[in-house]
Amino acid sequence: MKFVHRPDGRYEVRVPRKVSASGKRESKYFQTKADAEGFIRRLQADQREHGRQAITATERRWIGYLRERIGDLSLLPEIVNFWKRSGEHLQPIATKDAVRAYIGFCDGEYSNRGTLADISFRLQGFADRFGSRPLHEITVTDVETFLAMFKHGWNRWSYDKRLRPFYKVAKRRRWVSVNPLEDLPKPKTPTPERQIYSPEEFQRLLHTAQTDYPLLLPYLILAGFCFLRRAELVRQYLTDAVLQWSDVLWTDKPPQIHVRAAVAKTTRRKTNERLIPMSSTAQAWLSQFRNETGDCVTVHGHFNDMWKELTDAAKVPRVDNALRHSSISYSLAANPLHGLALTAQWAGNSEPTIRQHYLKLLKPAEAEKWFQIRPLVRGLRGPKAAAQALAEHPWAKEMTQLQAEIQKLPLEERQRLEEQFLDPEDRQRLEELEEEESDGLDERD
Repeated sequence: MKFVHRPDGRYEVRVPRKVSASGKRESKYFQTKADAEGFIRRLQADQREHGRQAITATERRWIGYLRERIGDLSLLPEIVNFWKRSGEHLQPIATKDAVRAYIGFCDGEYSNRGTLADISFRLQGFADRFGSRPLHEITVTDVETFLAMFKHGWNRWSYDKRLRPFYKVAKRRRWVSVNPLEDLPKPKTPTPERQIYSPEEFQRLLHTAQTDYPLLLPYLILAGFCFLRRAELVRQYLTDAVLQWSDVLWTDKPPQIHVRAAVAKTTRRKTNERLIPMSSTAQAWLSQFRNETGDCVTVHGHFNDMWKELTDAAKVPRVDNALRHSSISYSLAANPLHGLALTAQWAGNSEPTIRQHYLKLLKPAEAEKWFQIRPLVRGLRGPKAAAQALAEHPWAKEMTQLQAEIQKLPLEERQRLEEQFLDPEDRQRLEELEEEESDGLDERD
């Protein structure tokens, strides 16, 4: 870069476009040669600094603009954060309206009525808290304070679980430009203690049910010998898919239970479908109720009452999910060489979960006792007699009639009745149990 001595006596320095502050080619004029040379030295020094810092002249000009108007440039992060939350590209929406729209979106995405009810319940609490406040104005602190209203553990975790996909959709729809959940850690949950029954306790449950509570026997057999979850056997809502007698494949060698994808717990695996081979003990028990169609467990709305009566009559403590947990634990003890992989496959769990939660120090002899519990001879029934007894029970007949009547109603009316199918306390407890049963592979978001 050089200067030119003009006829009028001034010194002209021509500044190239790429280094000028305006981004255009400029000419600077000076009265003395020394002033022109000093300008060139300063500009070249700036060029060397610019090369090291990778800041263009235009960017330097804007930095100067900011310094002139706000003074302290350390305020920039706060200014940028505010602009992101209230930028011109947003489509502002009240929190209650955003929640309503999201629930409508979920209605077409989730087939599980229990999941939909939980989403609606928890996000409605969020809507009640913030009402007409624009969603983009809700800060990280606001969300953290909202979550802190709930007892730490599974309840708080469940609210966080429903808010995260909600905010993902909100960001995609430009209701917000910043997702406050990204700055919050997921709530911690207690590691559930997997308590199990002893073979003697399970035997008392089976024999008491055989003589006094036959409606519960299929549940005991399938959960205690075949690893089935309660949600895979007992309806929470009338439209829930549960195990059917047609899923019990008696003609296979050995007979197997087919847990269809619609019945199995929804996880992030490629498939949740599984086949469970039945042991000779499970076959001996279940063959009493062999049928071609219908639910394997016909007690739904009255399940909790009957379960309490049975455990009291058998003098066995009520332990959440203990039948399935026991079945998994005794299976591991019965098959020490290959039990981990096979049991995980049959139970629909991951191997790390089985290793972490179910690997109990049980002896093979204890497992043999568990899987060798046989029916009382005097309590044996023929398959047709047992099936008829189930079908003729007042509660089973009531449920069949109720299902038939509800199917005739419009969809919205059916959904409203489904939400009344279980008492709110029972529904909430079932949802908590499902969360505790989770193996880290949550329902899809």
